[in-house]
Amino acid sequence: MKFQIVDHGSTEYYQALALRDEVLRAPLGLFFSGEDIRSEKDYLHFISSFEGRVLATAQMLPIEKGIYKMRQVAVDFEFQSQGLGSKLIEFIENWAVNNSIDKIVLHARETAVEFYEKRCYEIIGDVFTEVGIPHFFMEKHISS
Repeated sequence: MKFQIVDHGSTEYYQALALRDEVLRAPLGLFFSGEDIRSEKDYLHFISSFEGRVLATAQMLPIEKGIYKMRQVAVDFEFQSQGLGSKLIEFIENWAVNNSIDKIVLHARETAVEFYEKRCYEIIGDVFTEVGIPHFFMEKHISS
């Protein structure tokens, strides 16, 4: 299993985009537009791959100095509940420590809150609706 950051527009980026579409967007009847894809140019694109196939992905977006937003975390349906998502989050958090990031924030789908709580992310505030489903704002302070 390989964990890495890939370039926007690379083959791996488009594999990750397809995975995010399949796992996160299509079940809600949502699809990526050209503008959505262009807007991701300055994001960091993290993937986990095996034998050239992207199995998990997440993005990191700088919000302000020392704070990044994790978004669009997706694991291939075939590999869910096998620890791959946890390993990807661990890789991202290690990157954050090595890059002096103080805090990671995210919008967790209600169904993913327990996953993030097990990784010491805390709910901040009340439930809200995003893309038509319940979400919670969560954060984790990263220490170096």
